[in-house]
Amino acid sequence: MVKLDPIGPYSQCYWNATTVAQANRGEVVCGYLVTEHDGVLIEGIHHAVVKFPNGELIDVTQYRYGIWPEVSFIPDGSAIPSLDVPAYLDNIFVPLSHHELIEKLAAAHHDACVAQRHRAKVLSEAGYPLVLGQAMTIDTQRLSDGGACIVAEKEAIERYQIYNNEVQALTAKA
Repeated sequence: MVKLDPIGPYSQCYWNATTVAQANRGEVVCGYLVTEHDGVLIEGIHHAVVKFPNGELIDVTQYRYGIWPEVSFIPDGSAIPSLDVPAYLDNIFVPLSHHELIEKLAAAHHDACVAQRHRAKVLSEAGYPLVLGQAMTIDTQRLSDGGACIVAEKEAIERYQIYNNEVQALTAKA
């Protein structure tokens, strides 16, 4: 378990951990935030925490829903994202029961990550800087695909959210 001290914005764990680690002579540790969905599945979300000089691991990123004293975290240094472009790494889904909805959720999440990575690449190639936590006006005529990446990303995320809501409903019944 890793202690939670959420001082950085939601969905920016790599940047939050880097900022806090640099300010405290710590280091960034990447791995997976692990959650169980009421006996239906275990989900691993790629994440970054700070390892302080005393060896203590602390999660410094805020969560969208709720706050807990500790979170489950498994270090895994196999993927160290660049801070230049959001990584949008796939979650790991481990079914605890057989249900086709879990496979659809995993596939939809993968599709959303692919669409987000593509959109980030197209924006970067068009000269748009990485801006965290702020809305950005985008001239789709500047984009190599005319903005198709933005539409594809939106559709992929909506599909993922539909399956995610259905899995949440399933876990409520479990």
